[in-house]
Amino acid sequence: MANTKITTNVIADDAITSAKIADDAVGNDQLASGLTLGGNTTATLSTAAQPNITSVGTLTSFRSTGIDDNADALAITIDSSENVGIGTTSPSRIFDVENSSASALCSIVSGTALKAGFLFGDTSADDQGGIVYDNNGDYLFFRTGGAERVRFDSAGKVHIGATSGTGILNVDGGSGEGSLYVEGTHSGSAITARLLASDGGAVFFGSSSNHDVRIQTNGSNRMTIDTSGNVGIGNTNPSGMSSNANKLVVGTGSGDQGMSVYAGTSTGRYAFARAVGDNTDAYDGGMAYDGSRNLTFHTNANAERMRITGSGAFFLHNIIGFSGANSDVRYDTSSGQIYYQTSSQRYKSEITNLEDSLNKIQSLRPVRFKDNHTEKFTTGLIAEEVVDIIPEVVFKKDIDGFDEQQPEGINYSDITPFLIKAIQEQQTVIEDLKSRIETLEG
Repeated sequence: MANTKITTNVIADDAITSAKIADDAVGNDQLASGLTLGGNTTATLSTAAQPNITSVGTLTSFRSTGIDDNADALAITIDSSENVGIGTTSPSRIFDVENSSASALCSIVSGTALKAGFLFGDTSADDQGGIVYDNNGDYLFFRTGGAERVRFDSAGKVHIGATSGTGILNVDGGSGEGSLYVEGTHSGSAITARLLASDGGAVFFGSSSNHDVRIQTNGSNRMTIDTSGNVGIGNTNPSGMSSNANKLVVGTGSGDQGMSVYAGTSTGRYAFARAVGDNTDAYDGGMAYDGSRNLTFHTNANAERMRITGSGAFFLHNIIGFSGANSDVRYDTSSGQIYYQTSSQRYKSEITNLEDSLNKIQSLRPVRFKDNHTEKFTTGLIAEEVVDIIPEVVFKKDIDGFDEQQPEGINYSDITPFLIKAIQEQQTVIEDLKSRIETLEG
């Protein structure tokens, strides 16, 4: 029967039903080119002899046991590579979903207390990885290696290696691990880690158990906060130092070490404080270096007690004086050493008597002069003159433009032995003259 013999003009709608055509009464060999079925048609499109449909035209609507198609446009494409495309006629992967005009969202819905998600694996283990939502616990988790690794709970908290915790991010590396690494693997890559708290909040960083907190660079420990709260910079055992000075330990103990307070042209300080209720002694003492390059030392609520200027001048404020005998404090202009003068025989050797002191004392020239620094008039001797008479009482120092040290000043207290000896010599002369007078007056 050729399809030109029976047309829609010849057979009215529903005029021929399955009851009027016996099974297999019209076979493929009896249809010259094709068959068009209109209206509500119920038919079986395969037989045991012909189980496959090799070509079907456009079916505007159909329903089978597993598929109910009511689409008004092409929705699903299965290409020759068996790739499935939804929203695309050219799927590039085994399953490709596209929507160029709106958001492309997929829903996977399970029962109220059941799980919904994706599982990944191979033919030997089909659930090694996955992204799963647990409707019973109301959390999303990720699987690798057949086990849960990361969980996002209903409060938005993230748990890595853990299933619960009090923080926004909770990490548990398990036995022998317990490490969180943020690492840049490329040359020049920058890693920035920030811990930020809102106004009034606090940021906590450290260990809740009996373990040190350590900060590393280049694979080496740079700062340690030990279990006693002592801090070591370049030192991993600050508690090993003296208990009087181990709250902050700087240095490795090998080679030159240093610490800087960089304040530019402002003042940099090291401050020491006492614990008082009103905090009035928050800066009780310390030392400071100001923009004029002066190093100052302070005590008793920041009162300056000592100053070393940028030129090396040394000032002591409020030095206490005593009326009793005390050692003289002296300054060696050659070495810069401050020391006190001793008189004990324990520190002396090759002791001899002074001689001819009266002539030396008589050769000295006491003068009155104006001090160029203070611009005040005072009295004294000239060091350049005294050095030729009593060199022992003159101290010297290096002066620019001279190959040898030049006279700088006079230790006036060192003249005292010469004065005593001069008086003794003078007294001998007096006694001799007295004896002669007495003889003459006989």
